[in-house]
Amino acid sequence: MKTFNHLCFLAALAVSLTACGGKNNDSAPATSSTSPVATTSGAPECDAYVDRVNKCMEKLGANNAMATTYKQQMEAAKAQWATMQDKTALANVCKQANDAFNQSAQMLKCE
Repeated sequence: MKTFNHLCFLAALAVSLTACGGKNNDSAPATSSTSPVATTSGAPECDAYVDRVNKCMEKLGANNAMATTYKQQMEAAKAQWATMQDKTALANVCKQANDAFNQSAQMLKCE
């Protein structure tokens, strides 16, 4: 059941990111930061979400199947974020994803 819940969360995240994404590809990533994730989106909410998920997945370990799935979904999300010009909408998407991750983090016991 937990695996099903995780997969449902990942599917919902992918759908929400796709639904909010635009077709314009002329947004540029941020260029000044000491954190490698800060250049992913241009929205601090997304950077916070990526950092949180990455920390959680590190606790699960590289051999954990859920960690691998989350990392793949995160890479897909970052690619989608790069296409979004409306950074306000992007920030809202990432805040919702971070809020939704509360349940997953609790189930995974990684925070």
